[in-house]
Amino acid sequence: MAALTIDEAGAAVLELRPRLPALLGSDWDRVGDDIDALLERLRRTADVEEHERILAALLELLSPFRDLREPLIPIARGVDEHRRATPARPRRGEFRFEETLRTGEWRLRAPPATATVERFPHIDVDAAPPIAVGTRFTASVYVDREALRPGEEGGPLQLPDVPELRLQVWLVASDHFEVIGADSGLIVVRPDEDRSTTASFELACTQLAPGEQGLTATFAYGGRPAGSVWRQLSVGPGARPAPAPAMRADVGARAADLVVTVLRDPDGDERHFVVAFDSPLAPELGGRVKWSLPSATKEYVAGYMDSFTGSTPGGRKAALVGAGKALFRSTPPEFQAAFWQLADTIETILVVSSEPYIPWELMIPTRGTDVRRALGVEYAVGRWVHEQQTPPGQVRQIADCYVIAPAYPAPGTLAFSREEEKYVIEAFGGKPIRPAYLQSIEETLGGRGATLLHFICHGEDRPGGQMLELDPHDELHDFQLDGMDGVVKAVREQEPFVFINACKVGRTTPALVGTGGFAAMFTRLGARCVIAPIWSVADDVAGVVARSFYDQLHARPHKPFATIMRDIRARAYDGPDPEDSYAAYCFYGDPLAAQVAPRERTA
Repeated sequence: MAALTIDEAGAAVLELRPRLPALLGSDWDRVGDDIDALLERLRRTADVEEHERILAALLELLSPFRDLREPLIPIARGVDEHRRATPARPRRGEFRFEETLRTGEWRLRAPPATATVERFPHIDVDAAPPIAVGTRFTASVYVDREALRPGEEGGPLQLPDVPELRLQVWLVASDHFEVIGADSGLIVVRPDEDRSTTASFELACTQLAPGEQGLTATFAYGGRPAGSVWRQLSVGPGARPAPAPAMRADVGARAADLVVTVLRDPDGDERHFVVAFDSPLAPELGGRVKWSLPSATKEYVAGYMDSFTGSTPGGRKAALVGAGKALFRSTPPEFQAAFWQLADTIETILVVSSEPYIPWELMIPTRGTDVRRALGVEYAVGRWVHEQQTPPGQVRQIADCYVIAPAYPAPGTLAFSREEEKYVIEAFGGKPIRPAYLQSIEETLGGRGATLLHFICHGEDRPGGQMLELDPHDELHDFQLDGMDGVVKAVREQEPFVFINACKVGRTTPALVGTGGFAAMFTRLGARCVIAPIWSVADDVAGVVARSFYDQLHARPHKPFATIMRDIRARAYDGPDPEDSYAAYCFYGDPLAAQVAPRERTA
């Protein structure tokens, strides 16, 4: 049996992937996440040395499973041959992968590191004790050089002194709490850094119950336990009254031509809402009605968007239009009737909502044979996702900026990223944040914020929320923003404009990034305006959108941001073969917000 080249070995592992859950049986639950993470890295890199590292880790994970021995042997031989052909590279001892598999030493073993580093595990929570029943909060797990603190029980972790170590983290809560979303994550430890990356978990305090109150984080390395830490918490008897929401009234601010307010129904059902609509151009058409949907809004919208993102390029415009019509028909009949009476009069629409998922920009009004263009193409639409319904401001002068643009390895490199970064920095006298790690973003913004934050990243929607990929092995999740003191401080002080360009290289079909998420979190923290896509956009189009938007800002400072985005969004619907990426962008803010106070509307 001939040895495989290192690239052939990688391809063989990827071909083996569909068989793994069946071959591993119940053990898939134990190692599946680690295998999937390594396979994803294998797909994204063309670097031969990185292939070798990934394959070695995969073989180590898979080698205990006897049913996999035969398909693994040629892969192991290929890795061994590659190592022998590169004598200058340091070797992990004298063992051979093929020999290890054949002799029945089912667990691949590298020589133990002679040196170790000591780190202490910690769990931080962003809720003050006692935690009231009904409170949602975030727990952050990491390791650093500081000793255990009061309320923490455990011991130091003795870790091998290697350039980079990935620890699996599981969070277990006492009966007083419930983990919302994923209960596992990864942290990265580097010997030359005082603190690891952070794994964040969202929880809710659900009940008073007997027994100790707290959280346990357990760590594993290479599939084996590595240690744990217990964090004691205290639970209060009930929810404390929330502070009264801040109220803001902008003197001189103009109302949008149509204001739609979406509130959750007091019954608590995620399918039920109350919709209020009003227009200063026709006050008699205002109303307040119940709105019921067939399912929770996230699942409802995802159903339409999955059909769109799964369509072939030739059918994607039809799917986009069909979904837009269906979404409009799902709105209350009273709202539809008021809209049609106002349709030829209004220019701007503001949607203030405690519901973050409905993409009002994509709705296409239809009534019998009457069909108009998408709301976000015919009108300047601003969406404002805020639990307390405080209004967004109408003036946002951009004076400086930071750009967060990770340097992705091939084949995930964003070809236009550096050009876009250079353009934005020169346009606003800004700086890049490099490397684009959570820690560097936190430290930079904690020192001084900016009036514009521009992201150029891969992004995706996950069950637990939205995620942006940073530099290798680091990720930014939407819920983490609220736990990053430097980010919170910078957004609160600067009230920045945030532009998130979530791109995908070689995109054959767009991947859903989701509505809400980062946009809702940034506005909740105090951002004045946010632009973000609902699905991943083609990387070449992303650069065109950013340049077109910022060029208009300089040329016409009175032109509202939402109007600029309206004109850009129209490109997704015009022509025989339009590019859907233009329709992906949503504007979160007041539709009249601009660099300079907008001029009065003429009659």
